[in-house]
Amino acid sequence: MEDAESVQDSPCAFGTFCIVYNGEVISHHPISNGRFENIMEKIRG
Repeated sequence: MEDAESVQDSPCAFGTFCIVYNGEVISHHPISNGRFENIMEKIRG
């Protein structure tokens, strides 16, 4: 997402919190730093 409009059109149904990586929703709710790091390690391989 490169601008405010694309963020507003994001695939997050809840609109209050969403982590998107390469166009894919990673989380739709707040997560701990450790959980975030684990998710990113899996994605990056």
